[in-house]
Amino acid sequence: MSQPPALPTLLALLLAIRDPDVTLNADQQKELFTIGEQLQLNPKMRDKTHAKLMSVIQSNPKLNESFTKYQTALISFLATENSENLDYLPTSEEVLERLQTGNKPNQIEKLGPKPENTPRSRSQIIINDIVVPILKSDNPPEVSKSLFQRLLEKLSQFSTDSDKLPRTLPPLF
Repeated sequence: MSQPPALPTLLALLLAIRDPDVTLNADQQKELFTIGEQLQLNPKMRDKTHAKLMSVIQSNPKLNESFTKYQTALISFLATENSENLDYLPTSEEVLERLQTGNKPNQIEKLGPKPENTPRSRSQIIINDIVVPILKSDNPPEVSKSLFQRLLEKLSQFSTDSDKLPRTLPPLF
């Protein structure tokens, strides 16, 4: 069985954990932190990291339901979106600013490693500058709540404008 692309999977996770019905226990938060560390070391989602992520998601029925809803919408949305346009995502500066307001200064880590003089792909930018810092924060659901409003608005607009998504897709807010 082939895996969905890493980017929609990770963004769907960040949207799902912000839903008010979704709560993460301490073990699930610890696993997300570990996944963030693994992604920081190697932003390409290997099978082991993907399996661990899916295990966390599937162990929480509310998270799994919300994740599935967002992943379906994101796969369709990202397939039609201009790959250079990232304005619907928080910037790395917005992520750092949000993390600094929610954490003690000594808990803030630098973003994931950036290869010197090597252009980074869109996925590498998103994983290193957005996903990893959020997963490694003290409270990923709270951090996500304040950062993804533009993406939610884009997804909502896309789902109402598009015949490609199932009509049964629940509201994205």
